[in-house]
Amino acid sequence: MVYSVYCAPLARRTNYRWLMSLAREAIESDDINPTVNDVLIGVVSADKAFRINQKDEALDVAKEAGERVGPLFRQEARRVFRMHGVDQRVASAFEETAYRDTAERLRYSRGDDHVLLLYSDGPYYHIYATEFESFLTMHLGFHPRNIIAMCDLAGDSPEEGIMGFTRSAEKTLKRTGKFGNVVVYYSGFGGIDPVNNEIGGFVFAGSVIPYKTWATPFADHQGNIVFVNDTSFAAAAHLAFKDLGLLPDRSMVLSACGLDEGGVRNLFSKSVMKQYGNQEIYSPTKIQLNHKTVTVEPITSGDRSFDVRLPKEFWTVLHRQHPKKVGADFDYLLMKYPMNGL
Repeated sequence: MVYSVYCAPLARRTNYRWLMSLAREAIESDDINPTVNDVLIGVVSADKAFRINQKDEALDVAKEAGERVGPLFRQEARRVFRMHGVDQRVASAFEETAYRDTAERLRYSRGDDHVLLLYSDGPYYHIYATEFESFLTMHLGFHPRNIIAMCDLAGDSPEEGIMGFTRSAEKTLKRTGKFGNVVVYYSGFGGIDPVNNEIGGFVFAGSVIPYKTWATPFADHQGNIVFVNDTSFAAAAHLAFKDLGLLPDRSMVLSACGLDEGGVRNLFSKSVMKQYGNQEIYSPTKIQLNHKTVTVEPITSGDRSFDVRLPKEFWTVLHRQHPKKVGADFDYLLMKYPMNGL
């Protein structure tokens, strides 16, 4: 059984024994697929019991919960404890034994997490965004009802589209609540201020929407935020997130390339999906396209030209970009479960 941190009826319960029974049931769950969500709601239940009757029993249960939670879920535990105002003594008891590499391999249930899917106008970017959406829903288990896509925000005119794009973060947070987890994905054009090339933004309907303007609603958000930015000059978003206080501790930003680089197609997105889909923590790797063939023109008129593959030592670089990863360790929000070898 999964005890949702939103639905468990803890607010209505004041019986110490009932709360401790729920805590142990959630923490000691031997289901075929136990989740970290179960364990953390067990700690929340133990915390409420501790507030009613400050017995060491509740602290002992919190320690038992910690034994099951490995380092991948450190940030999720902290979010849940923030959301429920868990007593520091209970949180400390949990953390005494938590985040060890030898902890049990738990799943993570993301039924309450939300996605904001953004893309520039143009057919290819919509296709790339749809591919990423399929990865989230079919491989990671995000619920389709929790995905907000640009097509739902654009309206019937370019002006309405720009306004919808600019306010998309604000609209998403109205659905997630103050403590909800949010994954944002962008595929499209990126722009840079010609005067100050550290100021960048999204390009939609011919307008540049600055990252800082768009991301301002996240400044007071208490949930965990992941931003996958597949565009040119993508690392410009890091500066905006830092100015808003979202980096380094309150968000994780994955960028397709540096401030002075361009992105090509959705090669970066494919790399992100491949690593997380293989149950690996994402590690940025250089993306490079090489000129591997040479065209041989016919000697005799009427013959066709043909391509010859070059030996590797004669390849020339057509394109190169260096993805970036900055911020907190929120990889658990994009990881495929169950985890193998982690």
